[in-house]
Amino acid sequence: MNQRTVLSVLCLLAACQGNGSDLGPSLPPLPGPSAKVQVLDDEGRGVCGAQVFVGGARAATGRQGRGDLFASINGPQRLTVDAAAASATASDLLVGLVCTVAMTGGDVPTVVYLPNVGASNVLVVNGSVPVNTQLNDLGNSGATLNLSAGTLVSFVAPSVTLRLARLAARHIPGELPVATSGAYLFSSGYLVDPLAVSFLPSATLEVENELGLPVPPAVAEVYKLDRISGSWSRNGSASVNVAGRLVFDTIDSGGLYVAAFAVPLVSTIQGLAVGGQNLSVGATFVAADGARAIGSNAGSFTLQPIAATLADGTPRRVTIELRGSGSWLPTKGLIETGVLVAGTTTNVGNVLVDTVPVANYRVLAIERARIEPLLRVGWGSELALTGSVSILNAQGTYTFEDIGLGNYGFSAAHPYDSNDLFYCRNSGSADLGTRWFDVDVFFGKVGWHLGGDNTLAYVSDQVSSCPAINAGLVQGTVDGQGLIGFVNQTGMLVVNRNFSGSATGSQQTRIASRSITSAITFMSPNCDSLELPVRRSLHPSIGNFDRNGMVRGNLTGFLPSSEQRLRASRLLVMDDWVGEVLIDEPIISRYPVKVGASVEPGKFMVGIASPMGNVAVAEGTDLGGHFTLAAVGILAGLAVPEAVVTPRDLPIDRPANTDFVAQTALAGLDPSFTIADLSFDLALLQPSAFVVDVARNIGGNLSRTGTGTDLRLRLPNLTGALVGSSWLTALHAEAHDATTATTQRLLLSLAIGATPARSFLPLPLLTAPVNGAVVLASGFDVGFSLPAAAMYATLDLRSEAPTNLVDELRWEVVVPPGTTAFRFWLLPSNVAKPLVAGRTYTLTLTAFAAQGGLREFNGSPYTDTIQFWQTIGIGTRGVTAVSSQKITITAN
Repeated sequence: MNQRTVLSVLCLLAACQGNGSDLGPSLPPLPGPSAKVQVLDDEGRGVCGAQVFVGGARAATGRQGRGDLFASINGPQRLTVDAAAASATASDLLVGLVCTVAMTGGDVPTVVYLPNVGASNVLVVNGSVPVNTQLNDLGNSGATLNLSAGTLVSFVAPSVTLRLARLAARHIPGELPVATSGAYLFSSGYLVDPLAVSFLPSATLEVENELGLPVPPAVAEVYKLDRISGSWSRNGSASVNVAGRLVFDTIDSGGLYVAAFAVPLVSTIQGLAVGGQNLSVGATFVAADGARAIGSNAGSFTLQPIAATLADGTPRRVTIELRGSGSWLPTKGLIETGVLVAGTTTNVGNVLVDTVPVANYRVLAIERARIEPLLRVGWGSELALTGSVSILNAQGTYTFEDIGLGNYGFSAAHPYDSNDLFYCRNSGSADLGTRWFDVDVFFGKVGWHLGGDNTLAYVSDQVSSCPAINAGLVQGTVDGQGLIGFVNQTGMLVVNRNFSGSATGSQQTRIASRSITSAITFMSPNCDSLELPVRRSLHPSIGNFDRNGMVRGNLTGFLPSSEQRLRASRLLVMDDWVGEVLIDEPIISRYPVKVGASVEPGKFMVGIASPMGNVAVAEGTDLGGHFTLAAVGILAGLAVPEAVVTPRDLPIDRPANTDFVAQTALAGLDPSFTIADLSFDLALLQPSAFVVDVARNIGGNLSRTGTGTDLRLRLPNLTGALVGSSWLTALHAEAHDATTATTQRLLLSLAIGATPARSFLPLPLLTAPVNGAVVLASGFDVGFSLPAAAMYATLDLRSEAPTNLVDELRWEVVVPPGTTAFRFWLLPSNVAKPLVAGRTYTLTLTAFAAQGGLREFNGSPYTDTIQFWQTIGIGTRGVTAVSSQKITITAN
């Protein structure tokens, strides 16, 4: 299960050697065998932060809703899901369940789905019900709960809030009842929450008649899931009322209920689970109605017996859901059968489950025989098209979950001084059958400027930095010419130093019907190495949040008349935050901030990143979309247990009452903008160099100092625990219509004492083509002018995919300062082409200015920037001002 691989720095950049011969620290051994469990909500989204207990073992679930019990468990078992700290969305309220499973030493043999009562209407009851009362939840679960006058509602507290939820029939948990003959046709499962409430006399539940149950005397059996034992037991019956609704007659307590009708006529369903290129997908979870199965290793599956008709004898169709199991990405496949014929086998043929074999990679970063902690890294697979980005913990480790098997890789770097940086670029391979894979990565010192005759080009995935295998590499800008070759599993090719004036990497990747064609071009690439990241069509995560522990408490000092905005994040470096607020590169990691039914006014509930994260609250007033900051509260560097709820209050204790003056900030603001057009994002830069994300889109707190170009920002003071920190503010102004946009953004660092003078970067100007122009798909010229202070500029040509059946097309060009023209040309015939006739594109010209960062190093700032374009992020480059102009064009 656990394989340890030692990889060295790839020294093709130079004849570099790692410092020290000792292998240094090592990862702790993994416990026991692997037994995966999958927890999802009814919409199929991954539930993060659920605790699962089976046979004395515990697992906590991550982004994909998957956890590992690290045990070999056999026989019938009770499976308990604690959802107190679990989230699939920011507004859900998931209910944990107990059910029975038959374990055979491996993975939990079914997916566990949790009901969500977060969207339910509510009914608050205190003791006895005085008159007939109804909880109407038709808009959410489609059910109503009816309490007759005099019903005694018992709960551990004086009052109880009742909610309802629904689970699809194929998502009902546990070992379901089996009909004595034929097959049970099951309704959806209906949850009455909370589980511990009881009703005397019993309540009734009205739901949709999914069973096709005829009018009385026909009845269906009602079963209830015992919240202690996890087994199903008979709990009354259900019949159809005059309105045609199915009525469960004995709802005596909270819990999950299902109606079942024994249908005498049955059928069998068979099929084959296939992935990309029609390759079979082994051991899939398969479900339809109440039937469950696990596909064979060859991908075939059989479901039987399946009710062939509704309760009234009407022939029926069945929806079959497939899901990748523990060794596969948990992607869903869905198909509906034709009309079933009793006594026959229906073969649904190939069912697409767009999944790949995956493993968890435990990464340990080592530099000079010591750990390299708290460094942002990505990790991804080359052909399996999976990838992720996060930050190493204080022990220099991180576990990248559900990354595709086969070839994998990453690259990372951080500056050391004006001569050198520490760099690591790794690739390797993990074999099918591996669940956990340990990789040591070693950083070595590399010079910024080596002065060689050649350039080592590295084409990589823009998200994970792994090699982009089979991407084409092109030199020059001559139509149809210049192909150097296609990169292999290392992602690298050695090329003559000047690339004939232009270097381009291009690739098309496809997942099922979704594809991306992406190219990146660097003009005047005259450097020792060159990173060319392309955007690939990665398998999307089925979950929204990374591993976290939940913190819940009071917002102490909050004003009920004000608005409170919360943000939660992992430990962030400058590249994370600056990349998102200046150039819209999203921070990949996300954590739940609970809203709606999950919390009450004056309280908060947020996920804190594992092993450490931040939470901040911004309080203020919002008038017409114009938010003015009044105060903030910050909890930075919190470490809480994963998948449990920790009580902790968040004081809103820092009023925005201190003026910070940004000298000359307004000097470059375009005359078309006024100070009223400005808003800003706010973060705290700590002495540790980590960033706390505090608030976005603050429209108030800004004023001009007199008639000059200085800008005053009213923010909280930096005293007490914030001594030594500084505020980061990303100012932005934008004007746009349906086809054009102009934007200016400025990063300020505001601290106690003198603030360095920074100014907006004047707008660049696109002179050709004009907005709305029709250009040739075989190539067209772009004319422009750049502001004098620009360190570099980009041209971004992009056509979003209107449907999943059409490619997303992207071509990014990076040009040095002083450039005034560029021609999009025809790439060689066998290279992926992002310029296609009949497509509409946005063309964006963006200029970048920097203070500090790479400008402090020796040599050319432009060359230093492009040679480590991916591994040295925009924050480290020192970019402080960005301005852009966007138009819309069509290719023919």
